[in-house]
Amino acid sequence: MDNNYNKYCSGQLKIISDFDKINEIFEIVLKNHINNQGTQNNNNNNITILDIGCSHGKNSIIVLKSLIEQIRNKWNPNEKVIEIFHSDLSGNDFSKLFNQVYNLNSYSNKTNNIFTYGIGNAFENQLVPNNSIDFIFSFSAMHWVPFLNEYKSFEGSLYIPMVDRLAGFENYYKEGFLNVLNHRYNELKVGGIFSFNILIQEDKGNENEEKSKSLYYCLKNVKDILREMSYESILSRKEVENMIAPATILSRDEYQYAIDKSTNNTGLKLIYENRITTNWADSYHDDDSFISSIIAIFGNSIKNAINGDKNRVDSIFNNFEQRLHLKYKLNPNDFQFHLLPNNSIDFIFSFTTIPWVPFLNKYKSFEGSLYNISISYRLAGLENYYKERLLNTLNHRYNELKVGGIFSFNIFIQEDKGSENEEKSKSTYNCMKNIKDFLREMSYESILSREEVENMIVPLVLLTRDEYQYAIDKSTNNTGLKLIYENRITRNWADSHHDGESYIGSIIAVVGNFIKNAINGDKNRVDSIFNDFEQRLHLKYKLNPNDFLIHLSNLYLSFLKEN
Repeated sequence: MDNNYNKYCSGQLKIISDFDKINEIFEIVLKNHINNQGTQNNNNNNITILDIGCSHGKNSIIVLKSLIEQIRNKWNPNEKVIEIFHSDLSGNDFSKLFNQVYNLNSYSNKTNNIFTYGIGNAFENQLVPNNSIDFIFSFSAMHWVPFLNEYKSFEGSLYIPMVDRLAGFENYYKEGFLNVLNHRYNELKVGGIFSFNILIQEDKGNENEEKSKSLYYCLKNVKDILREMSYESILSRKEVENMIAPATILSRDEYQYAIDKSTNNTGLKLIYENRITTNWADSYHDDDSFISSIIAIFGNSIKNAINGDKNRVDSIFNNFEQRLHLKYKLNPNDFQFHLLPNNSIDFIFSFTTIPWVPFLNKYKSFEGSLYNISISYRLAGLENYYKERLLNTLNHRYNELKVGGIFSFNIFIQEDKGSENEEKSKSTYNCMKNIKDFLREMSYESILSREEVENMIVPLVLLTRDEYQYAIDKSTNNTGLKLIYENRITRNWADSHHDGESYIGSIIAVVGNFIKNAINGDKNRVDSIFNDFEQRLHLKYKLNPNDFLIHLSNLYLSFLKEN
C-alpha cells in the first residue's frame, strides 16, 4: 500500500464499522474457547487471533482494541496469553505496522501478556498451522488477487472487473475464493470463526447493478489520465499497459459457488451475512482526502510500473496526482463510487452544498463574473438544467431515506423581480464580478493569460423561485416526500466574520481553488500569482468594501418520507 494508507483509510473503516456485530461474533468465539479448553480440539489454551490484510495497521488496531477489552472482561489480568498474528504480502511495510502496534493508544498496552507477530505471505496460502486460531478477521482485503500478465492492457480500467473474465479464467476467481475458505477452515480451532467482507457485483437487472460497477468506471477514468500522459510522451505505452491493480469484484454466482462448496465439503457453517452499499466519498471530510484515499490504495500499482530513477518516478507520479485532483474538481461524478442503498438512512442533511453544480465549459468567459451561472446567464439548451438537477437530487434522497426519515438542506435563492431583496440576492454575482475585474487587470499586465482568466469560473448557482418550486412540486407529487418545514433568511455574509481580513479570507477559501487551478505552470508560478491575487483582493476590499459585500437569500427546507 501507499505510504499514506493509514492516513486515508477511513473508507475501509466505514465498511467494517458495525463493531457491535463484530463484538457479538467474538463473544461466540470466547464461549467456544472456554467450552473447548483442555480438549483435543484446543491443545493451545492461548487465545489466538489472525488478522489478514493488515496493511499498516490502523484499522486492524481499532478492531483489536475492542476484542482485547472483551478478553480482559472475562479473565483476570495475565490469566490468558493472547497471540495476535498480522499478515499481509511480503512487500508490506511491517515497520509501519509495528509502529502502530506499539503506539501508546494501541491494543498492546491493554495488558502485559499480548504477543504480536508479522506474517509476510498471501492469504491464498495457508498462513498458520492447522487448528491454531480462535478468530480470523479480514476486512477490505479479499478483493485483492494475484497479478496476472493476461490482464495487462493499455485500454480499459486500472482493475479487473467481472465482465472481463478472460478465456480460460472463467472459474479462476471462484476457485481462488474457495481455496481461501478452505485454508481458513484448516487454520481455525473447532469453535473458531472467520469474519470477512468482500466486494460483490450486483446481479444483472438488480436496482444497484450500475452502482456496483462504479469502482470500475472510477478507475477507468483514472487510467484515462494515464493514457493522456502517454499521448503527451510523459509515460510510455508499455508503462501504462503495466498499470493494473490486482483487484476484482466477484459476481454473486462466483461468491455463492465458493460458499456452498466450502460449507458442503468442510465443517464450516455460515452464521451471518449482511450486504451494505456505501458511498466511499462519505467517509472523507473533503475532496482532497477522498482522492488521496484512492491514491493510497492504487498508487503503488501505478508507481511500480514507471521505469527510471527515483527522480523520474517521483516527478511523473506527482504530475499524475495533480491531474487526478484537478480532474476530480472539474468532474467529481466521474470518480464517485458506491452509493447508499435504498431505504437505508434515517436522517440526511446537506447545508451549503446543494448550490454547487457540475462545471460546464459553456460558462467559461473572459468577461462577466467569476460566478457566471447567474439567473441572467441561463444559456440556450440549459433553461431546464438546474431545476431538473434539483428534482433529481430530491428523488435520490427519497430513495435513500427510510420511511419516516427526513432530508434537511438549504439552497441559495434569487429573489423575485420587484422583491425588496432582489438587488441583495444579486450581490454574489456582483462581488464575483469585481473579483474577476482585477483578474482581468492582471491579464492586461501580462501576469495571467487571457485563457487562464477565461477558465476561472465558480460552479455555483442560485435558483429562481420558479425553478425551486418546480422541483419541490414535482418531487412531492411523484414520490412519498412531504415538505414539513420551509424558512427563508437573507443575511450579510460579512456579519459572520469579526473583521475584514477574515471575511475576505472566507471568500478566498470558497473560490480560491477555482482560481488557482486555472493558473498554468510550476508551483512557484502558481503560488506567486495567487499570492499577488490575494494581496490585491485584501487591498481592494479596504478601499471599497461595499464592492465585495454578499447578501445570501437562504431557503431552509425539510422533507419527510411518508411512504
